[in-house]
Amino acid sequence: MKTQENKTEGEQIKETLQFWLHYWYIFVISLIVCGAIAWIYLKTTTPVFNVAAKVNLRHDESLLGTGSVARTQSIMSAFGMGGGTENIEDEIKKMSSHGYVKEIAKNLDLNKIYTQLTCFGFVKKPLYDQSPVVLSVDPEIADTMSVFISFILNIKPELTKIKMKIGKQTIGKYEITSYPATIQTSLGQFTFEKSPYYEGYNQPLNLKITYASYDFIAQIYQKMLSIGFEKKSSDLIDMKMAGENIPFIKKVLLEMIAIYNKKWVEDKDLVSSKTIDFIDSRLLLSKDMLANVDNQIQQFKDKYNLTEIEADVKSYLTISGELQAQLLTAETQLNIVDIIVDFVSDEKNKYSLIPFNLSLNDQNMATVISKYNDELIKRNELYKNNVQSALARSLDEVIEVQRKNLLVTLENTRKSAQITLANLKKKDKENNAKMGKIPAIEKDYINLRREQEVQQSIYVFLLEKREEIGIRGINLLPKLKIIDAPYVVIKPVSPDRMKVAITTLFFGGIIFPLSAIYSLPFVNNYIRKRKEK
Repeated sequence: MKTQENKTEGEQIKETLQFWLHYWYIFVISLIVCGAIAWIYLKTTTPVFNVAAKVNLRHDESLLGTGSVARTQSIMSAFGMGGGTENIEDEIKKMSSHGYVKEIAKNLDLNKIYTQLTCFGFVKKPLYDQSPVVLSVDPEIADTMSVFISFILNIKPELTKIKMKIGKQTIGKYEITSYPATIQTSLGQFTFEKSPYYEGYNQPLNLKITYASYDFIAQIYQKMLSIGFEKKSSDLIDMKMAGENIPFIKKVLLEMIAIYNKKWVEDKDLVSSKTIDFIDSRLLLSKDMLANVDNQIQQFKDKYNLTEIEADVKSYLTISGELQAQLLTAETQLNIVDIIVDFVSDEKNKYSLIPFNLSLNDQNMATVISKYNDELIKRNELYKNNVQSALARSLDEVIEVQRKNLLVTLENTRKSAQITLANLKKKDKENNAKMGKIPAIEKDYINLRREQEVQQSIYVFLLEKREEIGIRGINLLPKLKIIDAPYVVIKPVSPDRMKVAITTLFFGGIIFPLSAIYSLPFVNNYIRKRKEK
């Protein structure tokens, strides 16, 4: 012991290395065994690759193709259909939401997972849409399940044995001799059918079919999907998903893009339809009012036998044109305010987007309506996905408060418009008093003509907006433009050959050999004592 303590550190290291080299064959055997295991692992493990895609988020103004961006935005804001740029973070959260992924699962039948089992079940090969046997189930069963179930099929030419499991517990065993075959279980009926790929598989064959609820599968795929962006100011969205079945992953990413575009079209069509319905109802009312004024003018002309009154009126309108234009604008704006007040006050429209903003230069009003519509969109999106949570109820309360505030603001705007109109009429009255030579008949006619022009302006305004919404509703381009179609990233995610090599060297060249070397004396001692007994 003393001699050992007197040795230098270098001598001790040298002695230790010599001791290890004495058992060099253990290191070689360990490396060969671990290397063989690593080689088998690399050969039997299916590589996992990342599949990436890049899309561009188009904005609403890109669909109109004519006019300036400012004009497009004003048209869209006038009818509560956007006009600004979408928040790319919100759009990404929407794309990766449970509702969107659940719809992907339903469209692609992802709640049925087909796996081929080989090497006593240790090697599992996912089959997805190339399974020799497919499972048919009533879709309503998936919505009632709280767990996932598995069917283990041992397929032979004359007989197929089926084990039904929940977790590791077997809850049923069945045998079928021909396809299609239906088994009756406590969870419902399950039908097994041959697929076009059945004859291409050698038998006997072990197949595992996992069946789960759409909610369960959606949560799994939510974790597998990666959706992000490089910067907030960009409209480019990066999509990624890792897996073994490359064609399947590409199909999932393309389906996600298709569902987003489909939902965007549905939402846009719904808004367009509701807006056009509202405008049509106002057009009918305006048309009746315009017809009534036209009729009054005709009766007025017939009553006083007027034929050349237009020439005299034209002279008067030329003199007071500026004042009349202001009156026309004020009355038109007041009517528009009345239309919006009627819409907001109607309980049937309590949770409907305000069809159009004021055409007044009122930034405060535009801000209030914009915030109100934003809250409505959030609220309607939650209820559309059947999410009746505390957040939804909180939004209802916020919307009710904003609705009351909006009505107060609209009433103030209407009063302001009425005051402006009253002042203009006062000026018009004073101007008319100075024009005493104009016959009273002509004055009455001017009032009728002015009413006619107001109704014509409202009618033309509504027609133009209806046409704009109709053009807006044409789906010229999808919302998401594919920049990079789904492609495979060259470097696999797993298995990582470098990590496997390092792990092999670490355990095969260090841990296992040293453990064997230092445990040999204890093993020999144990064997010796056993022999002595």
